[in-house]
Amino acid sequence: MRYPIKTIDRYLIRSFTYSYLISVLIMMSLYVLLDMFANIDEFADPDKPMRRMIREILSYYGYHSFLYFAQVAGMITLVAAAFTLARLYRSNELTAMLAGGISLYRVALPIILMGLVFNALWVVDQECIIPRIADKLVLAHSEAGGKRAFSLGFLRDSRNALLTASRYVPAEKKMEEMLVLERDAEGQLVAKISAESATWDADRGCWALTRGMVQAPSNVEEFVVRGEVKRRPMEYYKSEWQPDDLLLRQAAGWTWLMGLGELNALLRKPHLVPDIREIVAARHVRFTQPVVNILILLLGIPFFLNREPHNVLLSVGWCLALAILCFMLAFVSQNVASTSAYPALAAWMPILVFGPVATYLITSIKT
Repeated sequence: MRYPIKTIDRYLIRSFTYSYLISVLIMMSLYVLLDMFANIDEFADPDKPMRRMIREILSYYGYHSFLYFAQVAGMITLVAAAFTLARLYRSNELTAMLAGGISLYRVALPIILMGLVFNALWVVDQECIIPRIADKLVLAHSEAGGKRAFSLGFLRDSRNALLTASRYVPAEKKMEEMLVLERDAEGQLVAKISAESATWDADRGCWALTRGMVQAPSNVEEFVVRGEVKRRPMEYYKSEWQPDDLLLRQAAGWTWLMGLGELNALLRKPHLVPDIREIVAARHVRFTQPVVNILILLLGIPFFLNREPHNVLLSVGWCLALAILCFMLAFVSQNVASTSAYPALAAWMPILVFGPVATYLITSIKT
């Protein structure tokens, strides 16, 4: 049976969509402004022209706005619903609907359905947009220009080789004092590759070495008895570690910026990550977070769906208090899941705790 879209549905959908757009603008602007005021000194540099500083600020927050949206998408939907229902109550439109025999559940239905639609934006943002710009999101405020340099410490690949470098410059995609220890399955050294520097060659898909040298024993006996090795120059080195991987690997929370497909791929290659629990936790959060976003909406709207006269400000207070508790539990659970012995349980904890609460509040609405 096809669900008929009536005038009331179009009215509520239009009102909720308008409130949602306003909520996105307000909450994202507040997020950016508060963060910028707290970290404006990180962008400032006496030797940096004002135009360049403004360009870096716009670039930094332009990319990070997608991350900020993913973090507060659930609260944005709730605020939009609260605005919509509070306005209906204040203008006595909700009273008129009740007088016309319309159930409060019927009033809430278009808002919940639109909440599901807007929740799909979170999925698109988290799975399609954020993984593509992850290399920009791991930069700190002072690194908005992309010139951060850091050392690489013995990164292991699927061939059991260890890659290290004294300095890596992401903007130049260049490693300095690169050293690779090629090892066999038992961990025994097979060859040593060193270079003064290594620059990423995108056309070849490998690292172009400057004064590269590979050292390997001619045979095990000669190496053990005399320590003899063969040395030969090396121009290119092909590694699983590419520039984007190095930048993501360096960041503390890099797994949370990956898409579900990338997380599944890492689960099949556990040797590439220091702690597999973080990957498992991030994968579970991909499924729990959309549910938590809708759960926050369901926790809040019952406070506005009331036949009896009530204080709107008090309803807003209770709504936000309960939603913030759920939001904070979800935040804590995500962090705990990365180190917990039971990452799946920690990731699903907000739903286990607040799911029954939302069910009780929804079923307690007097229609």
